Amino acid sequence: LDIFLARELIERKLDGQRRNLANLNSDLVAFDKARGAVRSAVSIDGIRAFEAQAGAIYWATWNRIPIRWRARDLARIPDRWRRFGSRASILTGTPHAATSPLSAILNYLYTMLEAEARLALLAQGLDPTLGVLHADQPNRDSFALDAMEPVRADVDAFVIDLLEDRVFASRDFLELSNGVCRLCPPLTHDLALTLPHW
Repeated sequence: LDIFLARELIERKLDGQRRNLANLNSDLVAFDKARGAVRSAVSIDGIRAFEAQAGAIYWATWNRIPIRWRARDLARIPDRWRRFGSRASILTGTPHAATSPLSAILNYLYTMLEAEARLALLAQGLDPTLGVLHADQPNRDSFALDAMEPVRADVDAFVIDLLEDRVFASRDFLELSNGVCRLCPPLTHDLALTLPHW
């Protein structure tokens, strides 16, 4: 049962990512190959491996998405903030402790999505800590992380639209002394308004 659930969650996630790639006019051949391999995976580790291949293609495409800044703020914006760069933080090698504005926005929205996934699981009488894809760890709602996988691409689509509609100001972000990028009001308030949607 676990492998069927894992496959369903990841296939839905990759279908959403594929829609985003199509909207970005990206070449889908390599992504579709990795996406198709998920169907034939015989283990959860195999599913994760093909998901990672598709994810590398997906996030590399985000480097083409421009981040627009107010002209008067450009001198205050670090060069590495002008493009997406990598989903991985330069500090941790993972998405945690974001070091770019776009990753910080994604982390903020994914955190809200995780909270909503946890509440949805509890409302259905399910334990949010018992993961299928995400290994059980203390103080982590692993099944909530699993349940949010198919919705992540919807969050990503929202962020892509946000980048088309919004011109950012230097005051929207704060770089801590260790290089971590944090969001500031009013951007945080604007993003928090999306919570009911997730």
